Amino acid sequence: MIRQYLEFRTLITPFWIQLSYFMGAFGITTVSVIAIIAPHIFADYDNDTKHVVASGAILLFVGNIVWRMFCEGVILFFSIHSLLVSIDNRAESLATAEVTQTE
Repeated sequence: MIRQYLEFRTLITPFWIQLSYFMGAFGITTVSVIAIIAPHIFADYDNDTKHVVASGAILLFVGNIVWRMFCEGVILFFSIHSLLVSIDNRAESLATAEVTQTE
């Protein structure tokens, strides 16, 4: 187990990516809702409040979708790594079994 960890065959980063996703989604949603409910916090002038509300609504939907897509892309790389390690382990066990049978 420790050898696999030191050889980077066991990865711990997917957990941290998932945690980052939830924290990021919470942050995006919180800022978006605040911008929609209380736009005067982000606006310099009263005329800008409409733009802040619109930006908050766009951020609420588009921001969360883009954040999700980014995190899924990172997780995809780790999934590919896991599949390659699995294929490597199977190939190694098949090669070992074949050598044993020929002896």
